Amino acid sequence: MEVCIGICTYKRPEIRLTLESIVAQVLPENITVTVVVADNDETTAAKEYIENLAIELSLKLKYVHAPKRNISIARNACLDNTTSPIFFTIDDDQVASKNWISLMLKRLDKDNADVVFGPVKAIYPDNTPKWIIANDFHSHQPVFVDNEIKTGYTGNTLINLAKADGLHFNLIYGRTGGEDTDYFYQMYEKGAKLVYEPMAIVEEPVPENRLTKTWMLKRKLRMGQSFGQLQLSTSSLLDRIKLFFISLSKLLFCFLLCLLFCVNNKKFHFWLMRGIFHLGVNLKSLGLNHIENY
Repeated sequence: MEVCIGICTYKRPEIRLTLESIVAQVLPENITVTVVVADNDETTAAKEYIENLAIELSLKLKYVHAPKRNISIARNACLDNTTSPIFFTIDDDQVASKNWISLMLKRLDKDNADVVFGPVKAIYPDNTPKWIIANDFHSHQPVFVDNEIKTGYTGNTLINLAKADGLHFNLIYGRTGGEDTDYFYQMYEKGAKLVYEPMAIVEEPVPENRLTKTWMLKRKLRMGQSFGQLQLSTSSLLDRIKLFFISLSKLLFCFLLCLLFCVNNKKFHFWLMRGIFHLGVNLKSLGLNHIENY
């Protein structure tokens, strides 16, 4: 059986490490791998580099140019060029553990699932602020709500596209982020089963520019806006009003805890980031636009 791995890239030579980790996979018997790389740069400057990597690594790879700096366009290009309905996604700065593909496929089959998420383990540089490491803000795993996963991310995912039924990533989120949250929530709403495989780890080095408080605050605000957008996608005016007051109360609660834990660096920043998330939800309930991320 052939599986396909989609990778969106934008001016990242580190994709070499990602591709090397794919080549190093310990695959189940009769499993073959094809890779689709969608380049979101305006030019094809990376085309030769990526195709030469594929030759060097003896990797079956298709390069697709998906310009306009809209991440949804790149993600959709991967979907449109996949060679298999068994479709993996990984970021161009991530490195997969050697049993990644095998573990994800086993979980898909064992749970009769439609989507499998794996954990993203952040690798922090030595100069990372202690409060970021203490809260492990850059690592990811899916959130369970009432023992269910209702949405997720594309940074370590296996999708059975047969269940997606032609679903594509919404271009509205292409420059703000949140397109993956929207995509998987739509799958969930259509009856897809989303599960988690904790052992299928990918590692992601954290770049210097993501270690600042400003970057973290913008990220949490954008995440809150994306969550708020999901809550309002099929809601009435009354639901919008409810969301405004609920998010406002959570925002005030979080900032109260910030004051309470002002001398505890870890807890202060945890509640600060939670508060900014709820601020994003609150702003979206008022109809304010997303901040751009790409």
